[in-house]
Amino acid sequence: MSSSTERLVQLINEQNPTLPAFTTESLNFSNPVEHIVEVNGCVVSDTKCTITANQNTPWEGSVDVTYRRVPLSEIGECVPVLSEVPFDIDTIVFILNTTRNTFLVDSDLEPINIPEMNVGDIETVVLTASSDSFGWVGCVSVSLLFGLPSNVSALHKLMNVTLPCNSYLTN
Repeated sequence: MSSSTERLVQLINEQNPTLPAFTTESLNFSNPVEHIVEVNGCVVSDTKCTITANQNTPWEGSVDVTYRRVPLSEIGECVPVLSEVPFDIDTIVFILNTTRNTFLVDSDLEPINIPEMNVGDIETVVLTASSDSFGWVGCVSVSLLFGLPSNVSALHKLMNVTLPCNSYLTN
């Protein structure tokens, strides 16, 4: 899993190929700030941060970088998250990164209160991007279901479609 800053460095390297490539260790990032840039009525950039080369690297100086942070709402609408173990922020982030191909880390999100849940309970929590997240903005509702494995649909298919075979039912 990569973090938002690692993803940002990856994008910088893709747009500005240098040898050696930039790394998160060779650069220092200011906090991201809102910076709306529209072209023909479409937002092409909503964030600006200043990137400064660290000492003892091949680069020097600073540059302002503008880019678009990903709205958490693009993950989906009321995203279902299933877990066999009790929920914490690490579990939620891991499941979203695995099932939704995101690049979230705990620090991208504001702290949340996860209610105590019994097996079979369903609760909805709102994940909100922290103001200093380099990769994310906005919020998304996540529906937590505790006590079922993430492969429950495959188990359902196995138990209800695959196993009841007609050849065993006839003489």
